[in-house]
Amino acid sequence: MLTQRQDIRRRHDGSIDIDFYRQQGLTERRAVMTNFFGSATKLLKPLVAAAVLAGALCLAPARDGAGWNGPIAGGAGTISASLANPPSIAR
Repeated sequence: MLTQRQDIRRRHDGSIDIDFYRQQGLTERRAVMTNFFGSATKLLKPLVAAAVLAGALCLAPARDGAGWNGPIAGGAGTISASLANPPSIAR
């Protein structure tokens, strides 16, 4: 069986140059992470813009001036922060 010859980087004393391979691995990992997050940012920016726009539209006051806390059709026991319809107290 024939095997491929592997070129292994070694130091002068014959040991494997681990520092070289560690630095090579860190460089490759940094390149992969940069490419991944660079492409994720291209996707994330429009999503954040859409979320901000949706939030602004949700919080915008109504055209008729009712504001955010307009009249709500509610039954007995409805908790409301509006003072216009204070809850009636049964006596």
